[in-house]
Amino acid sequence: MIAKIEGECIGVGESVFENKAYPYFEVLQLGDGRRASEIIRVSGSGVKKGDKVFLTARVFVSDNGDLKVKKIDDEPLPVGKKI
Repeated sequence: MIAKIEGECIGVGESVFENKAYPYFEVLQLGDGRRASEIIRVSGSGVKKGDKVFLTARVFVSDNGDLKVKKIDDEPLPVGKKI
């Protein structure tokens, strides 16, 4: 499924697996009154904590109902920045 994700970067970090570091950032997507706010962890870099980001991604819902980003279709951009 394709999703437009817009929110604020609330965290940046790295996960280590088999002695390799994989960067990630977390985006807080605010709810709109019909649904709750969500924190979405995205693999990648180039975003700083506090940045507002907008990206298109392919997502799936895990067995326990969490939204997982499978692939980013474009580079995460600060909101309002032109490509």
